[in-house]
Amino acid sequence: MHYIIGIFLLVIIVLLVIAAALWLLNLLLVLLKWISLIGIFVFIVMAIVSFVKNRKAGKESGVSHYLYLLIASIVIFGVSDYSQPKLHSYLTSAGEEVNEEKVDAVVASNQIVDTEKEEAKKKEEEEAAKKKEEEARNKAKEEEAQKKAEEDKLIEMERRKEAKVLFDEEFKGFVEASNYQYERIWDDFWVPTANGNLSNYEAYENMKDLEAVSRYHRSETLKFPNDVFIEEERELVIGYINNLSHAYHQREDLAKYAKKIFDKESIKPSEIDRFRRKVQELVAKSNDYYIEAQRAVIELEELLESYE
Repeated sequence: MHYIIGIFLLVIIVLLVIAAALWLLNLLLVLLKWISLIGIFVFIVMAIVSFVKNRKAGKESGVSHYLYLLIASIVIFGVSDYSQPKLHSYLTSAGEEVNEEKVDAVVASNQIVDTEKEEAKKKEEEEAAKKKEEEARNKAKEEEAQKKAEEDKLIEMERRKEAKVLFDEEFKGFVEASNYQYERIWDDFWVPTANGNLSNYEAYENMKDLEAVSRYHRSETLKFPNDVFIEEERELVIGYINNLSHAYHQREDLAKYAKKIFDKESIKPSEIDRFRRKVQELVAKSNDYYIEAQRAVIELEELLESYE
């Protein structure tokens, strides 16, 4: 755009220089025209003076000596009189054309500048609109994220409340009943057998019942629902269920092993020692799993209390 404006200005300068030279030529023609008129006037005066002077002296008029001045003045007058009006007319029209071109150039330059300003303003408005739209989108996203966070918080609070209710009304009762059954089964079937007051037949039947009942309660323990619990809560619930299930499984193994011993008519002393060691091992494993199960319940209760 600036390159085009420079070309326009250069053209205007050249035209002005040419116009100035033509105006000087026009001024010279006007000057020559007046000089030729003065030459004709001088010729007339000198011719009259020469005629009067020579007539008194009885000579020829002597006008012929000044004919060259007359001819030269007439030629110069004719040329200047013919050329000057035409040149003046041309200069006047050329000046008008130059002025028109100058005006057009200025108008074009102004239009270009106005166009650049409009484009710059339009670009600024578009950028401002884009920035405003982007800010609006970001604000909408932030508001949506904040709204979602608040909704998630409310959902989480409600879920925690439900988890606390489930723990107090169902899981806690389930734990107490499971622990009671776990202890009762041991007292009903193992303790009387371990006291040694039963026959092999009665002891075998007790181990058979201990195995069956332990298997049943192990299966029932795994059925407890934990859908309402999530993440750490669920891990603790599953920790209790799995550990209690493993404790029951150790008792199943103990009952199976004891059945084999009591199924014999007589037990060798070496078998009795091996039996005691095996029983101690299985009981210890069972107790370890049971303790881990109770620890999971305690941690779960503390976790739920921390929500309040």
